[in-house]
Amino acid sequence: MVKYLAVFGIAMYSHFSFFFMPPPWQESFIMKKAHDYRNQIKRLVAISLFAALAYVAVVLFRIKIQFLTLDIKDVFITICAFAYGPLASLGVSLCVALIEMVSISDTMFYGFIMNALSSATFSCVAALVYRKLRHIKGAILSLGVASITLVATMLLANLFITPYYMGMPRSVIVEMLPSLILPFNALKAFTNTALILLLYKPISNAMKRAKLLETSHLGEKPPTKSQQKATTMFTIGLAALILVISLAVIFFVFHGSISFLNIAKS
Repeated sequence: MVKYLAVFGIAMYSHFSFFFMPPPWQESFIMKKAHDYRNQIKRLVAISLFAALAYVAVVLFRIKIQFLTLDIKDVFITICAFAYGPLASLGVSLCVALIEMVSISDTMFYGFIMNALSSATFSCVAALVYRKLRHIKGAILSLGVASITLVATMLLANLFITPYYMGMPRSVIVEMLPSLILPFNALKAFTNTALILLLYKPISNAMKRAKLLETSHLGEKPPTKSQQKATTMFTIGLAALILVISLAVIFFVFHGSISFLNIAKS
């Protein structure tokens, strides 16, 4: 009797279990949601990593040129923008500028505004152009457009914001534009461009190996070995040329007016 009841129970379970299982469309929907959730976690981890790298770059390397400070945090913020878009870089720009303000900056809210504006302008413009042109020429063009936009934006920002912070007439700032503010921001743009060209590919490859970034996110077609080698040599040569120009600006334009900062001096 027990044997027959067991067989009957198994048969009934097999028959009616179909009604208690999720339909195929629902199961695929759940799997898709789980996949999207994992991708969001990876994206958040990667963006947080870029924010941390940007802040460490500020702490370890800063050059003071009169009341202006040159750093390389925009390199990591812009690489983040290339990988994850302008909104991600905007968030990182604001976050890093805020942490910098409350930890190592001596310019407080003025520094926060100028740092956030500079980083967001450069990285967001570069990302918007690169989104349409995802190749090495597009990267160079995007960095060139971002450099021009950065210089123009910071000239206007210094013209209208700096007089209130420095407590001096706007005419004094106007006199500083060609001799200090213009070459400083051009130097910053050149330095960022050169370092991004050198570091973007190694960082993106490392992220893909760590499964934090997929090739499809970059919109790239696998290049041949000869194309890869030619692109690498061209990129290194261009970055080296830009760095030489940046060093020339430092020594011939700002010679005698620079000082290096680190966390111990802050």
